[in-house]
Amino acid sequence: MLNPADEIGAWFESAAIAYGYAHDTGRSKVADDILGDLNKIAARAKSLNPAAEARIAALMTEGRTPWVRYCAATLMMRFDRAQAISSLKQLSGEQGMFVPMCIALVADLESTRSA
Repeated sequence: MLNPADEIGAWFESAAIAYGYAHDTGRSKVADDILGDLNKIAARAKSLNPAAEARIAALMTEGRTPWVRYCAATLMMRFDRAQAISSLKQLSGEQGMFVPMCIALVADLESTRSA
């Protein structure tokens, strides 16, 4: 049996993988629905305890797939902006449909930081 933080992390990782698959296969409506689920999981983690939130934050660098790392970075940027930007920059150097989204998000975050 998983502890609550690991369980939240596993749910988040599974949903992020599904989100990436939906994007990769052109199912934007499904991806949008899954994004809503990811937001709910992140909110649940925040309401549980710091360990659950930290588990999702760790997925920014430890996620099994680039989509997991992307989802974790985008949802955790309000809690650890510097790490999220760093993770997104690193992802920008990989290959996949998430790369343009990473580049645009980093540019937006950096422009709002300097504004």
